[in-house]
Amino acid sequence: MHRCYVHKSAWTEKGVLPSPEEIHHLRHVLRLKEGDEIEVFDGLGKHALACLSSATEQTPFTIVKGSVVQNKMPLQITLFQALPKGKRMDLIIEKAAELGVTSVWPLLTERVIVRMDRKQCAAKVERWQRVALSASKQCGTKWAPCVCPISSLSEALASMGRTDLFLVGSLRRNARQLHDVMRDVTTASTGCGTVKTFYRAALLIGPEGDLTDAETDDAVSAGAIPVTFGELVLRVETAALYGMSVLAYELARTR
Repeated sequence: MHRCYVHKSAWTEKGVLPSPEEIHHLRHVLRLKEGDEIEVFDGLGKHALACLSSATEQTPFTIVKGSVVQNKMPLQITLFQALPKGKRMDLIIEKAAELGVTSVWPLLTERVIVRMDRKQCAAKVERWQRVALSASKQCGTKWAPCVCPISSLSEALASMGRTDLFLVGSLRRNARQLHDVMRDVTTASTGCGTVKTFYRAALLIGPEGDLTDAETDDAVSAGAIPVTFGELVLRVETAALYGMSVLAYELARTR
């Protein structure tokens, strides 16, 4: 069944009104006809079955009675990602959506080569949010990642809030093996003997050349554990996908 993102403000008790771009895609690309059904979702856990109720482009899709469902917030994973060169951030955003990441913070760290003015930053974030929504539609998730404004590392750390686990990919010699850290956290027990539940996790991936020592120290001061992904030096996008995949898989088992 085809899926359609509809912003939360465009939902009513009886129907939804997708954006003009979504309506054009549904009617003229997918060629849906009156009476055809689609799944609609708001990217915040709510989804429903909707029926194309009219041939006009301004008529909402009618919600099928009793089909609205509000899903519980899943494991929350935040990716703090230093901006890579070229279009690799598009890939990272797309895969973040597929892997269930709930928010992405694009970062301008000291060794990031990419530099943009305020207008360019806003345009990039808008584009990445579209990429996230498109990937969410394709993979079937009820939640779409929120792409935050491009920030400095200090701004992102100050806005992060509480986490149950915070990892930073690092080339430092004393960085712990990722599998060792995950083994420890997934087998940790409370005083009652029950496995600890993780609800909020964060992953920080630096740019080519890694974060500076000062930036890594700032992350550690914010609670981050420096981890290595093995002997090989991974490209930025590979490190991000590897880290996100491990967190999503391992922490899902503690829920």
